[in-house]
Formats: sequence, C-alpha cells, structure tokens
Amino acid sequence: MTDPSRAFDDAMRLLSRRWAADVVRVMLAGESSFGGVARALPGATDRMVALRLRELAEHGLITRSEVGPGPHRVRYELTEAGRALSMTLREIERWGRQYSHLLAGTS
Repeated sequence: MTDPSRAFDDAMRLLSRRWAADVVRVMLAGESSFGGVARALPGATDRMVALRLRELAEHGLITRSEVGPGPHRVRYELTEAGRALSMTLREIERWGRQYSHLLAGTS
C-alpha cells in the first residue's frame, strides 16, 4: 500500500510542473493535437508543450499515437488516469475563483 503523504507529494510534484496541469486541462476540453494544445496555451513555448506532453505520456496520463500516412501527425489522448483528474482540476479552479483574493501576488 502506498503511503498517502507520498502519493500526494508525487502527484503534486508531477502536476505542479510548469504547464503540466494546464496541458491536462486543455486535453480534458477536447484538444488532441500538439498544435491544438500549444494554441490553447499561448504563454507556453512549443518546446515546453512538447516536454510536458512527453512527461505526461511517460507517467501514463496520456497516450501518443501516429496518425495515418503522409506528413508526421501525432494525436494525444488522455488515459483513464488522465481523465480521472477532471473533477480534481475543476475543484481547484473553482477554489481559485472563490478565493482569488487570497492568491493575489502568487504568480
């Protein structure tokens, strides 16, 4: 059995990496291509988006697959583990809106 505090720390370490939770959130909204994810995160560089997609795939939150012949096209999909973050990320967003006055200056 995994120590609960270790599980929490491991999850937070992964999701608190710059743009990681944002990539999952964008994919929960339906984006599945690199370009779609990158366009939805205008502050992130292409290199950072690629790095986060790769890391999230390595950790089993998304899958990466080549799409059809021709030009190099890749499609990303959330795994069950990635989709399971939906309610958690929505609640964090709700909490952030409700308590935004406490978060001023944290960026």
